[in-house]
Amino acid sequence: MKLHIENSFPADPRTIWDLFISRDFESRLEEASGVIYETLSEEMVDGVECRRVKVTAKKDLPRIVAKALGSGRLSYTQVTYLDRDTHILEWEVIPMAMSDQVTAKGVTMIVPEEDGGCRRVVDGNVSVRIPLVGGAIEKAIVREVEDSYNKASTMALTMLDERAAS
Repeated sequence: MKLHIENSFPADPRTIWDLFISRDFESRLEEASGVIYETLSEEMVDGVECRRVKVTAKKDLPRIVAKALGSGRLSYTQVTYLDRDTHILEWEVIPMAMSDQVTAKGVTMIVPEEDGGCRRVVDGNVSVRIPLVGGAIEKAIVREVEDSYNKASTMALTMLDERAAS
């Protein structure tokens, strides 16, 4: 199942990347979106920022999804590779359960706009290879990701407003 999300911001790409990967942003997003972030590793490899973060949702999954995954909550490791020069972040989500049957990966780009702002474009693909329930699980995952990204967008806009006011 395809994933596509776009959000606009009144700031340049570097400012937005700095904001999105800040600990302050993660803390606020944890509170607002009902997930827990745990940084597992961070390193720089050939100018690319590589991060592994464990994400665990605080809310329960729908019953059919929870039964298929063998877990009541969505939990996964997100692996990201951020190239700040190109403003491109490649990402992969590795679920804690059934990782051999669930694939989620894509690219997030921050595109500069003529007005000095920028647009975040997220393109990805979620595939769940479980007979009968795979489609329902894909929809639940995509819905969770879309919700998370939209909350992140709102949070980023709030933080930008706070910075402008101070």
